[in-house]
Amino acid sequence: MEKVKRPINIGQALLKALKWFFSSFIWLGLILLALDIVSKVLIFFLLGEGNSIPNPIIPGFLTITCVLNPNAAFGLGFSDPVLNRVMYIIVYLIGLAILTGIYIVKYRKLSKLLRACLIMMAAGALGNLIDRLFYSFSGYQVIDWIDFYGIWKFVFNVADSSVVVGTIMLIIWLIVTEVKDYKAKKALVADEGKVLSADEKARLEEVNPEDDDDDNIVK
Repeated sequence: MEKVKRPINIGQALLKALKWFFSSFIWLGLILLALDIVSKVLIFFLLGEGNSIPNPIIPGFLTITCVLNPNAAFGLGFSDPVLNRVMYIIVYLIGLAILTGIYIVKYRKLSKLLRACLIMMAAGALGNLIDRLFYSFSGYQVIDWIDFYGIWKFVFNVADSSVVVGTIMLIIWLIVTEVKDYKAKKALVADEGKVLSADEKARLEEVNPEDDDDDNIVK
C-alpha cells in the first residue's frame, strides 16, 4: 500500500521555524551586524575621519569620534597597514570558522546563554571583516566611533563591543560552571565519607532487601 502523505500544516511549520530562529539567537547577530554596518557608514560620511560631534554625549566621559583603525581592538597590531589587513582577515576567517563549527556541531547541547555568546562574537568578527574586505573608502581600515575619552584613548565600534561582551559573558559562564562543578564534587566526596546513622541504614535496607536474603542463602 502506498503511504498517504499528510498535508503540511503551514501554520505549525512557520511557528516551529520562528521558535528555532529566536532560540538560536541568529536574530541577535543580524541586529548587531546591521547596527555595526549602518553606524560605521553614517559616522564616516557625516563626521569624517578624526572629527567628533560638537557636544559630547556624556561630558568628560563619552562622545562620538570617527577614527580609522588599521589595528585590532585596543590598538593591537603591526606597524605595516597592509600586513595588518592580511593578518586580520586571516584571523577573522579562522575565528568565524571555529565559532560557526562549534555552534553547528554542538547546537543541541549549547545553552541559550552560550548560543548568544557565540553569535555575538561571530557578529563582531564578521562586522570588522567586512570593513577590511570591502570598505575601500576607509582604506580597508576598521571604522571606530564609540569614544570613552574620559577613561581611555581607545575608540570602539559595535562589532568590537559585541566581541568583548560575548567573551566576557563566556568567561563568566565558565567560572560559574567550574565553581558549581567543584562544589558538587566536594559534596559528593563528603557524602561518600559520611557515617550512616541507624535510621539511614534502615532506609537503605528497605530499598535493597534482597541483599539480606542473599546473605541468608550463603549462610
